[in-house]
Amino acid sequence: MKTTKLLLIILFSIAIAACGGGGSSSSSGSNSSGNWYYHWNCNGDSECLATNSAGTPSGTAGPISGGQVGCNSLMTFGNKFWGIPPATQSCDKSPSGGGTTSYTIGGNISGLTGTGLVLQNNGGNNLSVTANGSLNFTTQLPTSSTYAVTVLTQPSGQTCTITNGNGTVNNANVTNITLSCSNTTTTYTIGGNISGLTGTGLVLQNNGGNNLSVTANGSLNFTTQLPTSSTYAVTVLTQPSGQTCTVTNGNGTVNNANVTNFAVSCSNTALSCISGNGSGTNGIHLYNPSNWFTYQLSTTTANVLDTATLGWGAAYTGTTGAYTGSLLASLWAVSSSYSGGTINGIVLGNFSPNFTGAGAYSSSQIWAGGYSTNTIVSSASNYNPSAGQYCLVVILEQYMPVTCSSQNGYCIVDWLQFNAPVTFH
Repeated sequence: MKTTKLLLIILFSIAIAACGGGGSSSSSGSNSSGNWYYHWNCNGDSECLATNSAGTPSGTAGPISGGQVGCNSLMTFGNKFWGIPPATQSCDKSPSGGGTTSYTIGGNISGLTGTGLVLQNNGGNNLSVTANGSLNFTTQLPTSSTYAVTVLTQPSGQTCTITNGNGTVNNANVTNITLSCSNTTTTYTIGGNISGLTGTGLVLQNNGGNNLSVTANGSLNFTTQLPTSSTYAVTVLTQPSGQTCTVTNGNGTVNNANVTNFAVSCSNTALSCISGNGSGTNGIHLYNPSNWFTYQLSTTTANVLDTATLGWGAAYTGTTGAYTGSLLASLWAVSSSYSGGTINGIVLGNFSPNFTGAGAYSSSQIWAGGYSTNTIVSSASNYNPSAGQYCLVVILEQYMPVTCSSQNGYCIVDWLQFNAPVTFH
């Protein structure tokens, strides 16, 4: 019994020396009020911590010498018990005495109104931000550590930008990172659907601009998008060849969604081809007794190689002894009724003549006062036009390179238009 008491006294004395000898913030042993003092060894460094009578720490551990690095033993003075440190305490300092100091990484955010903003530092340590003001990441960094603050998730309806987001910790908390958030302007497409289109050249507009060329049926969208509350007005700038297109639901206001419900409907235009012919030039004109003029197309399929056959004739009422230059007839498909002058359209074929008889000066020329006494039938191949309705026109040209300004030396001297339009499919 005496031996046991002697051992307890020795242990108690050692504990008093350990906790009191190296700058500890507390004394050892059990005081008059019954408080206990924990003492533990952190890899050779002594720590002291005051507790209440129930053993609950009432302060923070203070190093006696060196820092705190992974405590491995603890002794409770008062009841002389060895064990592990309390759960609330840990050895988190280096054995150098003063330890390593870490600093906060933070700054300020303004303009935030949306939800869902998440920031990151160095690709991690996610920080959800819900309000304007100051902010700090939870993980602190020691001096000389680099930091890189980025936006992982933008807030709803906003875009946030960062300034001073990259740097190096330098013995102080980082407080100058700035985030500025502004509302994102969401824009929406203006679109719809088109049906019945067979012609070419259709051009639509929205609000008098943003021209949209349409070449096929189906869905369509203008290239310029508009924000909410913007008005739109879809119109036809140019009708397709041989057709008329109308727009429904073409006017409205954008309301937080893409516009998809305007419709363009196209139908064939009843093309009017006025039967007529020119008066001839310099006495040269097409000759059409008993309706000699006839044509035949091998197909009316659009955009394919076709063979056209034309029956025609010509006459010359010039001065006796004179004769024409070489004559050439051509068959044209035009998108509107022709009435003379420059012609625009598709050439279905160029038809060289084969004049014979007393009126013929050569196979392609006739004498003054002469005419072709029989229908000239000739064939030629060329591509049909795109789908749509067209008037067919016969053009008579004479080769006169001195006075004609056209590139091939042929100029129009007469014309004839058939009154029935042709539809190419």
